[in-house]
Amino acid sequence: MNSVGKGGYTYGVSEEQLAKFARMSTRERLEWVDAARLFTLKTRTCETAIRQERLRRGLTIDGPAPDDLDLSLAAPFSKDTSR
Repeated sequence: MNSVGKGGYTYGVSEEQLAKFARMSTRERLEWVDAARLFTLKTRTCETAIRQERLRRGLTIDGPAPDDLDLSLAAPFSKDTSR
């Protein structure tokens, strides 16, 4: 399940990992997804947060941060909002 693409990154999942996920209850799966969501929110850079919000609002990916964007969940080590 590991395909190599141009640029970016790849991520492999073992048969054991798939089997473990398959044995999880629906609640456990939802908790796992929510933990992953929170992790990505807390570790994303400010630049990523701005780009994600711009796309969510139907704007182009590059441009200034929307005035009402809350960056409190972005990674604390990267507070550059100049883009």
